[in-house]
Formats: sequence, C-alpha cells, structure tokens
Amino acid sequence: MKIGADGHNLEQICGGAAVRYLTSLLRCWRNCDDNFVIYFKERIPQFEELDAKNFRLRLPKAWFDIQSRTLFQHFLLPWAARKDRVEVLFCPYYVSPIFGCKKIVLTLQDVSYEANSETSRRLSLRQWIFLKINSRLSARKASAILVPSEFTRREVAKYYRISPRRIFLIPLGIDGKFKVMLNSKKIEEIKKKYEIKDNFVLFVGIILNRRHVTELIEAFRLVSARMKGYQLLIIGNNETQPFIDIDGMVEAINRQGRWVIKRIESLPEQDLVPIYNAASLTVYLSDYEGFGLPILESMACGTPVITTRSGALPEVAGGAAIYVNDSTNVTEISEALFRGVTDIKLRKALIEKGLERIKRFSWRKCAEETMAVMRQVIKNDCKNTQV
Repeated sequence: MKIGADGHNLEQICGGAAVRYLTSLLRCWRNCDDNFVIYFKERIPQFEELDAKNFRLRLPKAWFDIQSRTLFQHFLLPWAARKDRVEVLFCPYYVSPIFGCKKIVLTLQDVSYEANSETSRRLSLRQWIFLKINSRLSARKASAILVPSEFTRREVAKYYRISPRRIFLIPLGIDGKFKVMLNSKKIEEIKKKYEIKDNFVLFVGIILNRRHVTELIEAFRLVSARMKGYQLLIIGNNETQPFIDIDGMVEAINRQGRWVIKRIESLPEQDLVPIYNAASLTVYLSDYEGFGLPILESMACGTPVITTRSGALPEVAGGAAIYVNDSTNVTEISEALFRGVTDIKLRKALIEKGLERIKRFSWRKCAEETMAVMRQVIKNDCKNTQV
C-alpha cells in the first residue's frame, strides 16, 4: 500500500499535540511493509521518526515561490499526491484538500471551534476560515474521519451532519517516556530547578476559561490553610477569552504572606515527566475536551488525578480519578484537593487504577487501527485505486 501523509505541521517549532500525534504514528509505521510519501510545505524538519526506508519525504515546489497554507493544502498537496500515485491521503490535522483527492482519511481531535463559544472567540479570521469553513468542507469530503473519543464522534456527527458510519473511534496513545521514575535524584533536581516545594498540586495545559483555572486557584487558596506545606503549580500559557488576569490572581494570593502558588508559562518536554512524578495531584477540570492527554500522562507517572465528567474526560479517566461534579463550585474543588492529598488509602487505589488504566491506550494500537481504516478506504473503491 502506498500512503500519502500531510506532514506540514511538523515544520512548526512548537507544534504541540499535532506534532505528538503524527510523530507517534510515524514511529509505529517505520519499517512496516507499506510505503509512505510525506509532504511538507516549506522545509523538511529534523525528526528521527522521519528516518525510515519506507518513508519518502517530499517538498512540492510552490508556484512562483508563493508560500501559502491554502495553496499548499488545496492545490500543491493533491497535485503531488496524484503525481506520486498514492492510494490514500492521510490528513492528521482538521483539514484536507478540498479539490483533487478522492480517497482521504481525516483526523478531527474535537470540534470545540463549533461547540465552544470561548474557542470561537479566540479564532483569528484566518483560523476561523481554516476551522469553521475548511474543516467542515474537509469532513464532508473525507472518505473516513478518525476521532479519539465517543464524545467527539457524537459531536462531529451532530455539527457536521455526517453519518456515524464514516466516523471511526481510535483513542490516542500514551508515550512510553511517561512512567514512574525510580530516580529520586532527578526528581529533586527538577524541583530545585523550578524552585518547587516538596509537595505540590499540578495543572498543566493551555489556560482556557473552560478549564477553570481561576476556580482551582480560589479552591487552593480556600484549602491551603489545611494543606500546609503544599504549593499549586500552574504550567501553561494564558489564552483565556475573555481575558482573565491569572498572574494578577496568583500575585494577590502570594502577597498575603505565603508563596503558595507558582506559575510557569512553559518548560522543555523532557522536564514534564519528572514534574508529573514529583506532583502529589494533577488537576484537569474542563467543560469540553476531545480527549485529555494530561490525564493519561499523569496516571502513567503514578500521580492521582482530579477531573470532571464533561466531554471525553470520563472516557479517558474511567474509574481511576476523583471527579468534581461542578467545576464552578470552589468548595467542592477544595474538598477534592484535600481528600486527594490526605486520604492515603484512596491515593494508593487511584495510583494502582491509573497504572492499570493506561494499558488501554497505546500508540501501537492507534497506528494499527488507523492503518486498518486506510486499507478499508482503499478496498471500498476498487474502480478508483489511486488518489
């Protein structure tokens, strides 16, 4: 089988989840029996996952040296795919060519830009066109759509009016580097590096209104007198819309005499694993998520999780988390925090359940099931076996 893949998101310096998703799949597809042609827009990035005998890396020449995402996505990419005679084109990030290709497998991690008003407000005009228009057209054209959760499957069917038979549920995986660390020296080094106390509660992720970081801060302030020696560590850029002054809240609380909250905008990915290991709890409260990787990452590192029953989060956490029923209820959140750090029996049970839970999520399984869908797309149209 000859598969084309849109790899232009790997060119981003900070690609985040989009990069992690595609590189994790490519790592599993290296040296398999199938051949891949991976297309880039401006440059071929340096990833070890791209170094494989069955991978051909292509940089379609832009017409008149015009560098445009629209030109690449809807003209150069399908033109190159047809020229290379690939049998199916894999588009891992929301948008696929609207013209030219007949067999497309598209991944939609969520449709928060349709369902969540905060996400819509955050979109620039270019992003609005990219997601609200191009993504909808791409979804309707695609031969198959991949989603990471049952929740997202329902959302895609609802907002795009697409038959569920074209939507395939394939959960994401957990990278093997997220694991319980036995090297306590490394953990101590990371705490010293970021000036973190021995005991702390962790939030990691982009700070959005729907993730209720303000309520978490207030809840921690409320319970901090009963959790002496604990700190709240918030890692992530503030992208709230309407804007919430998170730094101002943190500073006001810390001015009261105890340095109980610390905020870091970003840190190198290699530091994230020891941070998870060092944390006493990870808190991930959200009203809308298509999956929820921080939950799995925390569980894999042996750290209990507090989350909500909204979106896809219960599908990810299962029975291995403390659930907050109302993420706007500061008192309920504070009680969950206190219970999560003081109930030793509960903590032990959550750690054991979390380590068992993560066995359900594998990038190898994700890659195999993705490949199976692409084979099915090719098989279902014997008359037109090429893109």
